[in-house]
Amino acid sequence: MDALLHSITITNALPCLADPVLIRVWADFSDDISGIMPYLNAVVPGIIYNPNGLSVTIKRGGRLITAYAGQIAIGKLADINDAHRTLEWFKDLVNDTFAKKDKITPVYERRKTLSAVDIYKLLPGENCGKCGVPTCLAVITQILSGDFNIMKCGPLFGAEFRDRRKELLRILQAAGYEVPGEFL
Repeated sequence: MDALLHSITITNALPCLADPVLIRVWADFSDDISGIMPYLNAVVPGIIYNPNGLSVTIKRGGRLITAYAGQIAIGKLADINDAHRTLEWFKDLVNDTFAKKDKITPVYERRKTLSAVDIYKLLPGENCGKCGVPTCLAVITQILSGDFNIMKCGPLFGAEFRDRRKELLRILQAAGYEVPGEFL
C-alpha cells in the first residue's frame, strides 16, 4: 500500500494551556495532507473540516487534534509517549483513508457543529447536581470542552427521558464524542 503520510516529527512540546499537568505538542508532517481532508471529513464522525483554512479538528479521548496541510497540534496529552501514540494513530487514519479514497465520496463542506442549545433541549434540565456539576448549563459547557462524560447524568438515564437520551447520545456520537454503543 502506498502511504500518503510517511512520518510525523514533534517540533515543540509545552505545558498544556487547559491543564498544566498535561502537555501539548506541535509536529510537522513529511507530506502535505490537504488533499485527503475532504475524505477524512466524509469518514470521521464529528470531524470539523475547514475548507478555507485547510484544517481538520478531531475530538478524541478528551482532546482536540487539529491538523493543517503540513503540521498538527494536540493538547491534553499525558506525556511524550502519549503524544507519539496519538500521532501514530493520526498517521494510520490518514494512510487508511488514503488507501480507501477510491471508495469514499469526499465531503467538501463544513459540517454543522454541535451547539449548547442542541444539548440543552435534550437534557433533563433538573439542575440536580447529582453528576457533580451544579447546573445543566455547566454540564453543557463541560460536554462541549470534552471534560464531562454524559454517562454521569443520572436523571437522563431514567425511563422518562429514554427518547431524549437516545437522541442526545446519537447527536453526541455524530459530533465525535465517545458514547457506549449499548445506549444508542
